[in-house]
Amino acid sequence: MVTPRSRICLITGAAHGIGAATARAAAQNGYALSINYLEARKEAEALVLAIALAPTSGFATVLRLAPLAWLGKVSYSIYMVHWAVLFVFYIGLVRFGHVPMNVDGVFQTGNLVGGMLALFAVAVVLVVSHFTFTYLEAPCRNWSKRARIARAKLVSEFGDEAVV
Repeated sequence: MVTPRSRICLITGAAHGIGAATARAAAQNGYALSINYLEARKEAEALVLAIALAPTSGFATVLRLAPLAWLGKVSYSIYMVHWAVLFVFYIGLVRFGHVPMNVDGVFQTGNLVGGMLALFAVAVVLVVSHFTFTYLEAPCRNWSKRARIARAKLVSEFGDEAVV
């Protein structure tokens, strides 16, 4: 029995032209692809990337999962918050908790304790980032969007001279 997951397509010369079009069509129809090229390495790599990131690909399906979509939504908040949380952990563990650090800045705890501390730090970063996004970043974005819309209405009614 041939199912879409068991169909395999070997395409030679898939870097451009008919081979690239055939590779795109086969990927959209559920074929597993093996792409071969002779000289056009960059074009073949670009084709593989385009196929992997296509909306119908398995990779795109994984990226659309709710936890990963949420992670992408709060990623800027994670970027802004992580250093502060790690600094608080550093102060709490090294200064007050008397947990020694080695030369590389890694806490000298047992593997289980160190792993648990790392997981706890990640959890704290995610929770703080969620609240930062929900109660600070999203309202600021909405306010900015409303302000742009209000300015556009004023400009359309009174012209550029009325809006400073």
